[in-house]
Amino acid sequence: MTKSVFVTGVSTGVGKTYFSYLFLKKLGQMGMKTLYFKPVETGGDQPEDYTICSGVASYSHQPIYHFKNPLSPHLAAKMERRKINIHKIKEAVRKMRERKDIDLIVIEGAGGILVPLTEKYLYRDLISDLKIPIVVIASSYLGVINHSLLTIEAARKKGIQIKGFILNFIREPENIAEQTNSQALRRLLGKLYLGEINSGEEILSDKITKKLIKRIFQNR
Repeated sequence: MTKSVFVTGVSTGVGKTYFSYLFLKKLGQMGMKTLYFKPVETGGDQPEDYTICSGVASYSHQPIYHFKNPLSPHLAAKMERRKINIHKIKEAVRKMRERKDIDLIVIEGAGGILVPLTEKYLYRDLISDLKIPIVVIASSYLGVINHSLLTIEAARKKGIQIKGFILNFIREPENIAEQTNSQALRRLLGKLYLGEINSGEEILSDKITKKLIKRIFQNR
């Protein structure tokens, strides 16, 4: 079975797509064959996240569902009088995992781990059912420590493997909270904390990449 990792976040707009882009680009430079998949994308006339990441992945799978309203998937679907079929998403992932020409599948969620895909089915349920490990992305803002710890706790309650945590600096820190979040999270998360990325970077660092790849490809 082809290895896979699910990119989730502590909230929306924290940099999941940005990280996915940097990670996929780095893996490509390392000679690895990758596949990018965002099962559900909301917002815009076209799936922009898919467009961004498919450009640096070896292969990509278009979103199974794309909704124009930038809302939680369950609500965006309701607004367009459509329904999200979870089995369809699972089946797509199953087929991807059977491919022999891919080293790693990078799957990106929408919003955080507890965002609903349907009225009663969360992203956390999908990740758990598929038995895919996660990497958690957060941006530095007042409140991110709490949101990060809650995300980690929510994943662990479902037995989801967490391969790492990355803090994304969307802009220069503007206050004492934003300046010290990295120190606090590094201390609280220990080995889970892989490092930081900054706005304007064109590729993921060797240090973060090597740590994450090692954890994804180890058996446990």
